[in-house]
Amino acid sequence: MIWIVAARETLDNLMSLKFLFGTVLCLVLVVISMMVSLRDYQNRMDEYESAISEFNEKPDVLEFKIYRKPEVLSIFACGFEKRFGNVATVYPTIPVQAGGFMGASESAQFSAEFASIDFLFVVRVVLSLLAIFLSYNAISGEYERGTLKLALSRPVPRASIILGKLVAGIICLLIPVIMSFIIGILIIQFIGGIAFTSEDWLGISSIAGVTILCVMSFYMIGLVVSSKTRQAAISLLILLLIWITGVFLIPGITTAVVGRYRLMASNPGRDITAINGDFYERMQKDPGPDLHEDQEAYAKYRVKWDELEDGRNRSIWNLRRQYLNRLYSQADLARWICRLSPSESCAYAAEAMARTDIGAYRSFMRYVRSYHEPHREFVKTLWKDREKFNEDRRKYSKTPDVPPIAFSASFRSAAPDICLLAVLNVLFFMLSVLFFIRYDVH
Repeated sequence: MIWIVAARETLDNLMSLKFLFGTVLCLVLVVISMMVSLRDYQNRMDEYESAISEFNEKPDVLEFKIYRKPEVLSIFACGFEKRFGNVATVYPTIPVQAGGFMGASESAQFSAEFASIDFLFVVRVVLSLLAIFLSYNAISGEYERGTLKLALSRPVPRASIILGKLVAGIICLLIPVIMSFIIGILIIQFIGGIAFTSEDWLGISSIAGVTILCVMSFYMIGLVVSSKTRQAAISLLILLLIWITGVFLIPGITTAVVGRYRLMASNPGRDITAINGDFYERMQKDPGPDLHEDQEAYAKYRVKWDELEDGRNRSIWNLRRQYLNRLYSQADLARWICRLSPSESCAYAAEAMARTDIGAYRSFMRYVRSYHEPHREFVKTLWKDREKFNEDRRKYSKTPDVPPIAFSASFRSAAPDICLLAVLNVLFFMLSVLFFIRYDVH
């Protein structure tokens, strides 16, 4: 009976105008978004290679630059890739500030730009809406037509009917999802001339799986609402409100509220200015001996001031770290609240698999900060042993290749959102079965 219901529902959906229109619209938008994203990725790659070449030709150990290669999967899910930038500068006298924020202001880093028009946005938004249009009248529509009473007049388990409709929904929604990814991959490989690695293929497969879970969760929500109403129009109205709330209102309002709260967090700029002012005032009062007149005395002077400078830098970094931790905590809070929407959970999981999420940026900054201490000690040799400084200088004559994030690490980052989507699908299915069992057809 399950397969009979599934076959009938699948045929009805495939022959409907809403399925045709939704699929065509999705594929057209996918082609446009992929072409734009591919062009943007190629431009960023050109800028990356040009910057690497330019720095390696004229390296500067006092402003040592580290570049992060643009992620190829950012074509599918750009995430935070373009919001934070891909270059960090390591200064010998600034602790862990060493990367700065790569050209982005602090207000821009945690701005409410949770949605961007990329491949992932098109697929999850358009197909989630298509899922709602396929499921809004699954029960209530049959009740209005009178076919539901006829079907239940036979000894058919109601759970089998719901399961059959679920199978039909999976089949129908898999078609545009798979077609979208195939078109995207063909555009990247044949137009962009980009070859994927094995880990890239795993990432693409995972993004596709997460997208299917997201779309199916909206389909299941449609079954739940349709099982509680008797008019298809009311079901559609309720589902459209849910869709607008989940896709646009929850992320927009949450990030706006958290962003306003972020502005209320005390910026340590005034305290840092006071620390620097006190440090430079002490330096003016104690200029020290001349390097050319007494090198030994100057070396002792430098040792003393290096220790004072280290203390100043530690104090500044402690203030900055506390402030940044508050910003990160607020950003994480916004993301957890936004997970009320399956659409946002899908976005976070896909960005993690594409290595364009906040975690990838933090990983890059940790790598940059690992350079600060040895770099600072290296620059200090300028005052102690100029010959050794010149010998070791070639260590910093070429910017390093930032190690890529492994697929296993990306999957661990995405695992909470993947599990959440899976749990939501099971929960919505159970609710739809429960409501349909109690559905009165008389």
